[in-house]
Amino acid sequence: GSAGTAVTFTFESTTDTVQATGVTGWTVAIPQMSSTSVVMNSADLYPSTVPTDIVLSATTAKGLAAGDYITITASSAIWSAVASITCTVTVGVGADTSTFAGGIQATSTSVFKATVQTSQSVAASTAVVFTCTDNLAGLGSAGTAVTFTFESTTDTVQATGVTGWTVAIPQMSSTSVVMNSADLYPSTVPTDIVLSATTAKGLAAGDYITITASSAIWSAVASITCTVTVGVGADTSTFAGGIQATSTSVFKATVQTSQSVAASTAVVFTCTDNLAGLGSAGTAV
Repeated sequence: GSAGTAVTFTFESTTDTVQATGVTGWTVAIPQMSSTSVVMNSADLYPSTVPTDIVLSATTAKGLAAGDYITITASSAIWSAVASITCTVTVGVGADTSTFAGGIQATSTSVFKATVQTSQSVAASTAVVFTCTDNLAGLGSAGTAVTFTFESTTDTVQATGVTGWTVAIPQMSSTSVVMNSADLYPSTVPTDIVLSATTAKGLAAGDYITITASSAIWSAVASITCTVTVGVGADTSTFAGGIQATSTSVFKATVQTSQSVAASTAVVFTCTDNLAGLGSAGTAV
């Protein structure tokens, strides 16, 4: 019968006339892939970023013969072209270079298809993992959630709504600005200003952090002297000579040659010169 149908039995005989009812027989299994998952490196989860790889995993319910195939459909375009896809493959517990060799492709920008090759097969209840490294499209806009549907020639009941990823917002976090409370008076030149933030994405040489105030807080368009912490330690190299006021309200710190800042890294600037006197009482900055 149809998938999910439970079959039970009743036993009796000519002499054993009280029926033994509700004897468990079986439930018709659902031909559906299980243990489905899609994984991407968290550092790649930003708009327009082309992923390093995408890992697609599932376990068969029914076996696959030569010519059968697995299809995995994304809710958004994740492949750059209708073309072959290079993936390393694991079938069961070991690396496999034969079962799907030359048979992995994007049949549309949202559909992955892996075809079992001549003289090959995949047994029932077997884990299959595809780690795909090319033909990958840049991610969509921030906040876009991508889900997946898995099925095969023999596992015809779709596994739907499989979580993929949500495109992250490329925004600094844990942002703060601190000034000594004793300096919070009109015309007072602060002892220092402490500017803190944590990166979402990493910074390479030539990249920069800008911090814009709603009022003038720097005395001139000029360099600013700051002690810097990157991560958990003092840092004299990453932004060395690259910290300046580009206007009286804009701070800019540029990553220097051969330097970088990793993703999810706290950066703190404690700035001690080129500071302007504060404005009138009651001014919120």
